[in-house]
Amino acid sequence: MEALENLMSRRSPNKLAEPAPSKAALDNAMAAAVRAPDHGKLKPWRFIVIDSEARSAFGDVMARCLKRQQPDANDEMLKRELEKAFRAPTIVVAVARIQPQHPKIPEVEQLLAAGAATQNFRSEEHTSELQSRFGISYAVFCLKK
Repeated sequence: MEALENLMSRRSPNKLAEPAPSKAALDNAMAAAVRAPDHGKLKPWRFIVIDSEARSAFGDVMARCLKRQQPDANDEMLKRELEKAFRAPTIVVAVARIQPQHPKIPEVEQLLAAGAATQNFRSEEHTSELQSRFGISYAVFCLKK
């Protein structure tokens, strides 16, 4: 697939379905991710693969984080948050690992590098004709460092 065609044809599907991506496909996406601009060579990103067996535990984490962020969250809200972990056969969590006091590389540049790595990951998925969606969870805001 040509680069421009890749960019112009990418869409997020409404639903993700089996089969899960193979290890080789995930490895290719990871290889593309590490080619992101990163002039400080900090690699301020991490990708955590949550396979089908780990989705339940991940859903529990997301529900607990929602409860921490919104103490008045009712059972239905918590159930919906837990069920998000089952919207795809495999979940890849992109994490920005920022070094706040780095002497040369500002935090914003580190965050942008992590975003570029995530985009490279997703572009490779699309090139390989895999499905992906981008989303955010309350878990992002409550996990301890």
